[in-house]
Amino acid sequence: MNFRAWFFLLLLFLAGCAPVVRAEFFSPAAITPGRVFVSAGVASLDEAVELRWTYADQALAAGMFTGVKVFRLRNGDEMGYRIDPLALVEDVGSSESVRIQGLANGSRAIFVIRAYDETGRDIDEIVLFGFPGSKGRDLPPKIENIYVSAGPYGISVFWDCLPQANISGYEVSRRREDETEYAVIGRVDKVVMVSGRATGAPARIDLPEVQPGIFRDRLALPGMKYVYQVRATDSDGRKGPAVETHPISLADDRSPGPDEILLLARKGSSDSLNVARHYAERRGVPLENILELSLPPMEQGLKPQVIDTIRKHLLSNNLAGKIRVMVPCYGVQLRYGNRALDSILMDPFERFAWGRVMGTPGPSFGQNMHHDPSLGTYLVSRLDGPTPEIAMGLVDKALEAEKIVTPQSGSAFFTFSAFGKEGMVVAKRHGVQARVEDRNFAISNNLSDESMWMFADGHDYRAIRTSPWPLGSVAGFLKSNTLSRMRDSKDKYWVPGLLEEGVTATYGAVVEPYVQGYTRGDILLDRFWSGRYTFAEAFAMATPTVRWAMSAVGDPLYKLKAQ
Repeated sequence: MNFRAWFFLLLLFLAGCAPVVRAEFFSPAAITPGRVFVSAGVASLDEAVELRWTYADQALAAGMFTGVKVFRLRNGDEMGYRIDPLALVEDVGSSESVRIQGLANGSRAIFVIRAYDETGRDIDEIVLFGFPGSKGRDLPPKIENIYVSAGPYGISVFWDCLPQANISGYEVSRRREDETEYAVIGRVDKVVMVSGRATGAPARIDLPEVQPGIFRDRLALPGMKYVYQVRATDSDGRKGPAVETHPISLADDRSPGPDEILLLARKGSSDSLNVARHYAERRGVPLENILELSLPPMEQGLKPQVIDTIRKHLLSNNLAGKIRVMVPCYGVQLRYGNRALDSILMDPFERFAWGRVMGTPGPSFGQNMHHDPSLGTYLVSRLDGPTPEIAMGLVDKALEAEKIVTPQSGSAFFTFSAFGKEGMVVAKRHGVQARVEDRNFAISNNLSDESMWMFADGHDYRAIRTSPWPLGSVAGFLKSNTLSRMRDSKDKYWVPGLLEEGVTATYGAVVEPYVQGYTRGDILLDRFWSGRYTFAEAFAMATPTVRWAMSAVGDPLYKLKAQ
């Protein structure tokens, strides 16, 4: 059975067999005669859980099983290409309990306990959910890192969830700026049962989820300023101290501006800093919006501290609700573990960290509206390339293109596929001349000189033009390794190849994305050709997932004239 099919069946199993989890052990419950397990339970402890179960008498008497193995279902950010979703924790033999340490307080852990016979064949299994947490206090403590962000359709309040085991949820209240009394407008439970359709699981199932610290007020009225407060509640109904936000009102429906960009540069690298400063000068980004990051050498992987540094910078400078776009500049690594760094930066506060095999569905995917910061995500597009000169020139090309380029300035190229067919429909709607060819067409044929928009698939990189791409061109290629490397001269991948050929903006996969996780070029071009949206906005609407595999390369503010 292949990886995706196996995981699909596992989630179906979780839907039908997962017991309700409590903080104490369960009472024994009868199961189908002849099976191994008769009852089970979980105790949630400080950075640990204890799992216990009992065996059916007939299973013990008949010697039905040889031992029991305990597995943990990997969380979304641990998953990746050809990584087994189940990690073996321990073979406990015939024991009836196991304590598992090293779990993050406030998280959710899923465990699969399997009994096997003398041949090693699995003959029974149960699924348990654990919610590790530190010891509760007499009263819930004050929440930390609260901030607000507004979009045109709602205002969101964000905060850090508390790690105590006895926290049951959070109460959110609101008042108008000219009022003194608060009114409760909502409650956020710590743990909820949510449907697979909402969480991105590949089947419609119910799994318990730890809620992120976010409340979206959809009833805010235009022209009104509001102040919010949040307090934690515990399982005994006690409430902690309230924490208040600054006043905020609904925002205009618009693209991001230069003062809402955070440029990320490699500390100690003149090339990286020069790219950031050049962009800031050309686009009018305040110089204080350049964050220099202490990073390991390019050949080494990034550590979690880099995300912590960015989060701390946003919070301590009151930028978490104001910055809308993050821009890694030349010299910043592509990968963060088995993820694209840029995809992680789209959700740095882990508001959408519950994904599994193919990342977490992006809240902007498929939308046709400006980026809404109240969703809790950020736009990300990097200024990068095989050389610092190419990275620096991306903004220059975009600024020149904005003066003269329209969708009809060049033709589009697609390959035969469902996405290619959609691309042809989109091109017709925008009045763009387009052609569609076999997916291997570009192996032995060059594109015409007037081609400036492309979404193709099929084969490894080769130069596909005899002349540079026209000013303003946007091109992408669907392939698993399009952005595996940016500056390795031994290999050539589609993204660095296209940048060397002169495109103004492109995108690609840093790690294996699966087809379902790849940026939809037809959607990106549709949104970008409209002239309403920037390249970064179009990329977000065309990318199915955050915290996964895709990265955009180009000026995030690049926008065509509205038609």
